[in-house]
Amino acid sequence: MAHLYFKENNDDGTMTFGQGVTISFWMGLSSGILAPLVTYVYSKFINTTYMLDAARVEMEKKGLPDEQIDTMLNMTESFMSPEITFFLGIFGYIISAVIVGLVVSLITKKDPPATF
Repeated sequence: MAHLYFKENNDDGTMTFGQGVTISFWMGLSSGILAPLVTYVYSKFINTTYMLDAARVEMEKKGLPDEQIDTMLNMTESFMSPEITFFLGIFGYIISAVIVGLVVSLITKKDPPATF
């Protein structure tokens, strides 16, 4: 949608590959800040045990003994902190957006006519 909007609002209706990837990067950055920020606020202030509870449920579904679940949760608790997931979320969104942007830009690009 952003690529189409850019091409429609560009005077000559063109968009280079680099412009397409740049648009995707900025979209990934903006959504990559907003979504992890909401998750951070939720897991830090509203439901503080959300991530650990979800991990426990998944481990119980796999039939792991309670002692092993407790050991694994104690080991991973520091890696599942809201701060860590916030920054990993931003990084993940940006990387995903750039990869998708590379593919979409190959399809949607329209180079300006060559001038001699």
